Amino acid sequence: MTNTGDRTPQERNLGICLGRIVFSFLVVCCHFFVNGPGEIIVNSFRTMAVPFFFVISFFFFEQSTSFRPLSPGRIRKRLFRIFAPLWFWGAILAPLYATTVLLQWDGFNGLKYLITSIALQLLFGHVYDRPLWYLFVLGLFQAVQFGIARFHASRRTISVGVAVLFAMSYCLQYSGINDWMWGRFPDSVRFPFGRIAECIPFAIAGVALSRFGFGKTVLSGHFAWPWLLPIAILSWPFAVLPLPASPGFGYAGLFRVRAGLALAMF
Repeated sequence: MTNTGDRTPQERNLGICLGRIVFSFLVVCCHFFVNGPGEIIVNSFRTMAVPFFFVISFFFFEQSTSFRPLSPGRIRKRLFRIFAPLWFWGAILAPLYATTVLLQWDGFNGLKYLITSIALQLLFGHVYDRPLWYLFVLGLFQAVQFGIARFHASRRTISVGVAVLFAMSYCLQYSGINDWMWGRFPDSVRFPFGRIAECIPFAIAGVALSRFGFGKTVLSGHFAWPWLLPIAILSWPFAVLPLPASPGFGYAGLFRVRAGLALAMF
């Protein structure tokens, strides 16, 4: 579902707005829809939601840099918009979490555990409001993207570096090294950091989608659906199959970047 006609870069694409609504709803469902006949469908689409959001986030940011040059003020504003919800909800929910800890109070050890947990939530977003890990990883990637953009490296250098990073992320996933590095840590650390390698390809896909021929197509509301639709359809069944080598942290596997990229085009 897309709007057509002449559009400026500031106008919204209704197809992507619809995708945001649908996938946001499925993310909510997957955290509550634990058992039932539709569980496998909800969870399989949920695993495509994060790729979708990463792809469109980095696609549109890359597009915006061609209309407005980067400045320190713009960088600070963008990073604040990402991290502010992480800190806000972590602080708002801290008293409620503290109440549950107090019910099992263990003196100094309990206080130490409470302070450590709140600090980890505010930093990495995966303690008592676990979906906020997404903001931590998104902000980290965005900061790196800002750094690369301001480094003024040649297009060839950036392309080679991105290709190497893309390949390394999958080597870490399929070799099991990513699991080995972060699997030993508590959930509050291992999931946010373990998912960095898994989400790198999604961010790269968004940038590539913008740079190599699809920017004007998507912003004008005309999608290259004839060949992207088969990709989306063929990618979806693999979401219900286990990863051949490593279980990962929820978003591992080459198929997810294909599915997320294809779905982001509708």
